[in-house]
Amino acid sequence: ATVTYTVTGPGDGTVDLDGDLIAFENLEPVVDTTTATNRVFTDATGLGQTIEIENAGGGLTRIDDGGTSAFESVTFTPPASSLTVDAADGNDAIFVDFASGTDIVNVNGGSGTDTLQVNGTAAPDSITITSTQVSRGLETVNYQQIEDLAVESGAGSDALLVLSTSTAGARLDAEEDSDDY
Repeated sequence: ATVTYTVTGPGDGTVDLDGDLIAFENLEPVVDTTTATNRVFTDATGLGQTIEIENAGGGLTRIDDGGTSAFESVTFTPPASSLTVDAADGNDAIFVDFASGTDIVNVNGGSGTDTLQVNGTAAPDSITITSTQVSRGLETVNYQQIEDLAVESGAGSDALLVLSTSTAGARLDAEEDSDDY
């Protein structure tokens, strides 16, 4: 099963549960505890957004707007296969935490100048960066149409291995403790 969340503005959007469409207006945060193989989040506002993917606690993942009030947060059970984020139009800032609870995240920046920041954990991380993905063990963030990539490893003694970069390059911040590049 695939669940698709499409946001169209503050409190407005749709949830498509494998063909069953639910439209909402002026809704508070969305909480979805159904099981799904794949989940898709689409920003259909036509504006640049802040999109954050993080751990919501209790075994759930949350996508929110970083406090900008551009759209309601969506909290859900992590998908069995992958989460796809389609940022669409505008200059977007997308943040993905490796501790989000979702193992595979696919990010499509869409048109505009888009930034992707992938955040490590407080524990020691071994992070590998290529021109199309950032990975930590079994967790992978695949990306396309991203003009600015940043990787922040977080606290802990981390190892960052760059195998290749896109034309945008990559900014690395190992933050605290003893880290290897």
